[in-house]
Amino acid sequence: MYRVEIKAMRDVGEPYIDPESGLEERNREQYLPDQYNTQSKITIEITESGENFLPLDIRE
Repeated sequence: MYRVEIKAMRDVGEPYIDPESGLEERNREQYLPDQYNTQSKITIEITESGENFLPLDIRE
């Protein structure tokens, strides 16, 4: 069995210029609740002969 973590990132704040690269960057935050990532109890069994499908319904 494998523990599943789901993460989603979004841009936050104003863009800024990275002093090292000179490129425009943005700060990002992980916005899904911890129950879907760091504290996930979701598991799946992966097999060679199986369908290996994990249906998820994540809604707020």
